[in-house]
Amino acid sequence: MKFVALISGGKDSIFSIMHSVALGHELVGLVNLRPKVDEDDSYMFQSVGHNVIDLYQQMLGVPVYRRTLTGTSKNIQNLYQRTEGDEIEDLFLILQELQQQIGFQAISTGAILSSYQRLRVEHVSMRLGLVSLGYLWQMDQEQLLQSMIDAGLEAILIKVACAGLDQRHLGKTLSEMQPHLLRMQSKYGIHVCGEGGEFESLVLDAPIFKQRMVIDETQTVVHSDDMFAPVVYLKILQVHLEPKEPTKLVLPPPLLFEPLEIPDFDYQRPEIAFDLDASESQPSVFVSGSYLTINCLESQHDNLEQSITDMMQQMQSILSENQFEWQHLVQVAIFCRELSDFANLNKIYGSFFTTEPPTRVTVGASIKSRVRMDVVAYRDPKKENLHVQSISYWAPANIGPYSQAFKTDGLLWMAGQIGLVPETMTVDTSNQAARAWHHIKIVARNMSFGLECLYCICYIDDLKKRDQALAVWKKDMGLTPLLIVSVPELPRG
Repeated sequence: MKFVALISGGKDSIFSIMHSVALGHELVGLVNLRPKVDEDDSYMFQSVGHNVIDLYQQMLGVPVYRRTLTGTSKNIQNLYQRTEGDEIEDLFLILQELQQQIGFQAISTGAILSSYQRLRVEHVSMRLGLVSLGYLWQMDQEQLLQSMIDAGLEAILIKVACAGLDQRHLGKTLSEMQPHLLRMQSKYGIHVCGEGGEFESLVLDAPIFKQRMVIDETQTVVHSDDMFAPVVYLKILQVHLEPKEPTKLVLPPPLLFEPLEIPDFDYQRPEIAFDLDASESQPSVFVSGSYLTINCLESQHDNLEQSITDMMQQMQSILSENQFEWQHLVQVAIFCRELSDFANLNKIYGSFFTTEPPTRVTVGASIKSRVRMDVVAYRDPKKENLHVQSISYWAPANIGPYSQAFKTDGLLWMAGQIGLVPETMTVDTSNQAARAWHHIKIVARNMSFGLECLYCICYIDDLKKRDQALAVWKKDMGLTPLLIVSVPELPRG
């Protein structure tokens, strides 16, 4: 894909570009939101070092597009919704203008742990029909810092703002600072990549640069003379560029969060096997305390849009009759007569959700109606949501309008996982079951859950895959029951 990169001049945004390029994406532009003053209080954008951003056009060989911030961090809720006067609307406007000037399909960012930043970029991307590339998301920070150094990323600290760092550390490179950062992590619990705002950086050189930056003159500015955590930054007064030959881009292998293990298995045709035959059924509603379930929700319309709209209206009516609301939905299972409807289904179904859509599984099924749905709702304001739309090494971005997980009163509701390679979003044909199970474990861990499983359904489109799935399951889960259901089709084949 052609992509533009949201840059600050810092190490994370540049290293994310390096990963995006290494994975075959084409960089066509750099985007920067310029602060009104040198040290602006933004929850989203780095301001220090902004006066040298234009030089990255020569260093990377692509245009820099800039806009001066007019908004502020007005909406600081973790889950962002369109807010007039917020700085995120400046990001939306510059990307919207760029779409009319150059062709691109994606935007890259350097978010590592910040859901605040990731969710805002994903919100803007969704509004503009862009793909969010976030290849640093959830990487281990010690490993990430080492991989930046190993890859030849030369960056210096230009701002410090935490205990254990002061103006003596300004201007030092990542490799020079690495031992001290590790000690301060042990002593004070700081993030060694500065993800908690402990420091900010400026990249002087990288393998993909055509020219490198040399700083000639700086001024040290004390923003806050706190005894324990001073805030000090370098004001860049004069720099020059030196020509260089771009070096070969060599990045460490993708950082899996645990080894992807593929157990041995031998296929034996089961003596008893059942296909999912859902041709005849009646809708039912069950309410128990805070939970509501709707089973076998269907429509008589054969037109896809009319069918889904009718079912969503039925769903809304049932929720209202039982004192439930739309935001209480936590899981939806969708059965399609034809999975060729998948893209259009996503578009129609997604129009009913703005934020925090329920988890979802979508499979093909032998049904008479065009689509059928099963629904679970949970009435509790304390439920937690995981909704990652950015492509990364972490786990697959959702391929439709659904969340990866919802946590409700000690239970974790998870979306269906298929065997996608996260960074490329292509199917892992070597062992889809092992890859899908790997993703389930990663998502569960992100939501602070282990593998205590009440029930799990494994959908397969070929009975020969049954033993493969069982081998993967039994390695971690032993004799815990697993329901395997044979269906005509699965998403992405």
